[in-house]
Amino acid sequence: MFKPLEFKVEDRNPRSTWVYVTIHEGRNRVIRRFFEELGHPVARLIRVGIGEIGLGDLKEGEYRHLKKWEIKKLGQY
Repeated sequence: MFKPLEFKVEDRNPRSTWVYVTIHEGRNRVIRRFFEELGHPVARLIRVGIGEIGLGDLKEGEYRHLKKWEIKKLGQY
């Protein structure tokens, strides 16, 4: 059963719709399967964060070192 914590339509045009979805647990392809069942296949997914840790302005292939509080938060999951 898929139940998003947050769901918001960000943009819409005749060919596509951009939505912001927050989930608690990301099982294998859960978002893709959910939208496909509704008749809306997913063309692109962009992860913007994990837990309370946002990616910010990081570009594809870039990285940064985690702060101590971020490491501590990840240990709680």
